[in-house]
Amino acid sequence: MGSFLEEFGAKELWQAHARIWKHALSYTRSMCLKCAIELGIADVIHSHGKPITLSQLETELRIPPARSACFRRLMRLLVRLEYFSQISESEWLKGDEAATPFEVAHGKDIFEVTKQNPEFNSLLQAGMASDARLVVQVLIRECGDVFRGLRSLVDVGGGTGTMAMAIAEAYPQLKCTVFDLPHVVAPLVGSRKVEVVGGDMFEHTTSGRGAAQVGVARLERCGMCEDPAEMQGGNSFKRGGGKVVIVEMVLNVDDSLPELSETQLLFDLHMMANTSGKQRSEAEWGKLFKSAGFSDYTLKPLLDLRSVIEVYH
Repeated sequence: MGSFLEEFGAKELWQAHARIWKHALSYTRSMCLKCAIELGIADVIHSHGKPITLSQLETELRIPPARSACFRRLMRLLVRLEYFSQISESEWLKGDEAATPFEVAHGKDIFEVTKQNPEFNSLLQAGMASDARLVVQVLIRECGDVFRGLRSLVDVGGGTGTMAMAIAEAYPQLKCTVFDLPHVVAPLVGSRKVEVVGGDMFEHTTSGRGAAQVGVARLERCGMCEDPAEMQGGNSFKRGGGKVVIVEMVLNVDDSLPELSETQLLFDLHMMANTSGKQRSEAEWGKLFKSAGFSDYTLKPLLDLRSVIEVYH
């Protein structure tokens, strides 16, 4: 369980983890440059003859309102990288449909592909499990207080159970449940370490039983809630007197941490291209929690790249 942290310092290991993600997503830069040329961003700015606002740039490029938020996220990364580019194809940005680039390319969203393609699903889940193994070690070591006093835990979007099983091992008093799409949790059925529930987190979330419950929402699907009504799962926890714990990136566009903030922005564009999710700033998270009816939250950085957010009724 603690092999990584015993061999390397936690800080050094986490920095290496962020660096690996940065390099894995570095292909984004060339894709962005291609799209920027096709859109003609530099030409529009040059012909304007002076600094141009994002709204003016969107108007000149005829970016539809439905694409405005995506375009602004693109420009945010362009500023960080110090050149103009875009993660998605220019034709997608100019289109009116709400589909992600992944859906445009494959004719269905990424979760439908995982359902129909077992090989792709296994590859995706293995990658997420590998990432979760490091995250949960640091989570337990640095933020273990979030689990103390709890009787049950539901890992929402828990994949193949890597995080939930590690938490169950570290905190035997916790009754841990893994909640994810049926085809994702199928290999876990019959596990003695955790309970398994198949379902869609945007339609229904199972709640733990007892005096306190906690939902752990993380990775790709966590950023996909745009409508406060979609936090129904979190509401089921707060009605039971529990809390929601989110392990995710919180955007920190800080010039003093260029590698960290660039990695987060690269990951944001990765999510935009492959899911309908996004990375958020603390202000954006707070606004979402308030709109969903939660009263308060606390945020603790989890060694730079990700943070632990506890959300309360």
